[in-house]
Amino acid sequence: MKKITLICVLALAIFCFAACTGASQQPAQEPETSGEAAESAESAEPAIPQPTDEEVEQAYQEATEASWWFRMLALETDPATATEYEGNEGYCKVLRFSTLAELRAYLETLFSDEVIDAFLAESGYVEINGELYTREGARGSDIFKGEETLAVERESDSRIILKVRVEILDPDADFAVTGYEEFDFPYEYTGNKWVFTDFPVVR
Repeated sequence: MKKITLICVLALAIFCFAACTGASQQPAQEPETSGEAAESAESAEPAIPQPTDEEVEQAYQEATEASWWFRMLALETDPATATEYEGNEGYCKVLRFSTLAELRAYLETLFSDEVIDAFLAESGYVEINGELYTREGARGSDIFKGEETLAVERESDSRIILKVRVEILDPDADFAVTGYEEFDFPYEYTGNKWVFTDFPVVR
């Protein structure tokens, strides 16, 4: 009887030791929340960089200057390079940009492709022997438009409206301000950059 009792005690001790050893060898499991957080971080889209009001207004000034190359006054040229293109005389080499591709690359920092295509479609910029040429010409500005006032309105993280309010001048009243005209310039984040997707004529 004593032998049986001793054997039972030894068996119970061995069982308990094996159970404890097995439990201690089980690998620790990471909290589920850490894996979910990592997956969430990987799938999250990067935040859209937000320009300040000053940066939007600066972009408008630069875009306005660029629009004038097509609407008011052509880019400066070298008169000494005057040549003929498709039967038309007076084409001169552009000084600021060497090729159409270089001109377009600069415009792409300011405008959407649709706006750029519209500018170039009606422009007099051509390539002659791989270099950018145009004919000098000037339309002039609307002298009945006065000072502009700018206001930035943020519609969403990817769309801003720059509102431009321009004075209307009366030549019969010594060019006094008699009213205002307003224009909306959509500034949108597309193709990983902020550009104007429409650029109406103000003056």
